[in-house]
Amino acid sequence: MNNYLKNNLNQKKINIYLFISLIPLLITGFYKNGIKLYLNDLVGIPGLLKPLILDILGFTIGVLVNIIYEKIIKKKPGKLKHIIFDSYHPLYGLLIASVISINTNIILFTLVTFIMLLLSKFIKHDKVNIVALTALIIIFIIHITGTFTFNNAYEKVNNLNLDALDYLIGRGQVQSLDDLKNRFSIEVLTKDFYNELFRWYENAINVFVPYPATDTKREEHIIRLITRLMFVWFVKQKKLIPDYLFDENYLKSILRDFNPDDHTSGVYYNAILQNLFFATLNCEIADRSFASDSSGYKGYNDDYKIKTKYRDNKGQSWFIKSHDEIIKMFDSIPFLNGGLFECLTKDQGTNDPDDGFSREKKFRAFIPNNIFFDKEDGIISILRKYNWTIAENSPADIEVALDPSAIRPLRALGT
Repeated sequence: MNNYLKNNLNQKKINIYLFISLIPLLITGFYKNGIKLYLNDLVGIPGLLKPLILDILGFTIGVLVNIIYEKIIKKKPGKLKHIIFDSYHPLYGLLIASVISINTNIILFTLVTFIMLLLSKFIKHDKVNIVALTALIIIFIIHITGTFTFNNAYEKVNNLNLDALDYLIGRGQVQSLDDLKNRFSIEVLTKDFYNELFRWYENAINVFVPYPATDTKREEHIIRLITRLMFVWFVKQKKLIPDYLFDENYLKSILRDFNPDDHTSGVYYNAILQNLFFATLNCEIADRSFASDSSGYKGYNDDYKIKTKYRDNKGQSWFIKSHDEIIKMFDSIPFLNGGLFECLTKDQGTNDPDDGFSREKKFRAFIPNNIFFDKEDGIISILRKYNWTIAENSPADIEVALDPSAIRPLRALGT
């Protein structure tokens, strides 16, 4: 004799009770992936609403699948309101939206969820967990593109500030190239990388023109630049700095007459890197703007010596695009509250170093484009040869590795 547990609830009431039980999960997701990011200026209104959009979209897809299956495929008679809640599919869609990464593309989520929920109508439910299977398919598709992460924007920045920033600069100012090496003294960092880095360091010292030109601390300036660039590369691997800032073809579309092989123009350092370091990474997102071109008393204006504002060349602009478009180009990059990207300025009568961040040529530091983009010896070309990985083994443990399999043969290099 078989025994059955029976209740008087119909399908609609069961759906309502299950939906009520999901409300705490939905509220938590909205706060964690929407409200918290918005309050920390990491997303705008679309980012604030994205958790809700995914939840509503998942529920709506489930409703649509019920209608298509019952009304179009099976041609079942009956009122639409009864058909809508004739199965758990609206809740399936809601659950899928709740368990996937907030970084999931909405179009991808819509297509995969719709296809999988519709297919599930033809499969016995005791054979397949359709929610888990759909979520895994979405994760797999995103993962093979190389962009998958469950961390939202706040978690990415928080992990970076607590771990990677401390790993690189937590021991104070970098004093020498040897000191910089010691901060990356993990065995998997090959000596080939350091050989190339040191060769670049020697080349850069010979062509770097500091402000003022009589500054004798060229080594200190270049070491500081290496430190900043290496940290930026780590941030880039965390998808917090866009790759296009290091792409020659993209740079040609925003910088006037840009030539990556030019040894007479330093527009990449002045227009891109200095603005990235001092006016982006060292400035709150809401406060980012260009320094004024207007002249005030004795030729100075209100933005004089405010080194967290973007600089453009006085006279003909470095940029093909408008200043608003340039600010938008940097808009996705977070503010990092650390001293590494603070612009150093020389006070009159002191020996303090100066980063030479200025609209006027006579007050600017100079590093030619080819020092960065030379096919063999440019520092960006060197960094590209190595597969930088940041393995997050635990919330407090970041392992930095250079994957030798991704490096071209370097056996001919010296010790």
